[in-house]
Amino acid sequence: MTMSSPLAALVNKLEQLEVAAATPRDAAATYQRNFGFQVRDSGAGEATVVVGDAEIHLSPAGTGREGMTALRLATNDLDRLIDALRRTGIESESIADDPEGRAIRIPPHATGNVPLIVIERKS
Repeated sequence: MTMSSPLAALVNKLEQLEVAAATPRDAAATYQRNFGFQVRDSGAGEATVVVGDAEIHLSPAGTGREGMTALRLATNDLDRLIDALRRTGIESESIADDPEGRAIRIPPHATGNVPLIVIERKS
């Protein structure tokens, strides 16, 4: 089933998928070996797999809890996205501005309990 939403038009890129793994570096090596993806050591036992313009960030799983821990999307107009979310009854939480840009966190009740962050990168 295909659904169209004005919100979908405001999100233009999957930036990063955050995944908890028992052994992040081993998991990254599997992506590199099996698919030829570039892998970067991110320090502290973490690793990043580069998939086109997106990344899979692998971090150590706590207490055996493995799997997706967050999804990071990008937009070119964060203010319009925030307004569109409000019109649908979803309030977002602002994340402090940083050198990379502005970001918001969408509440878990609106995302099927998958932490969702949307960023507008500075030009």
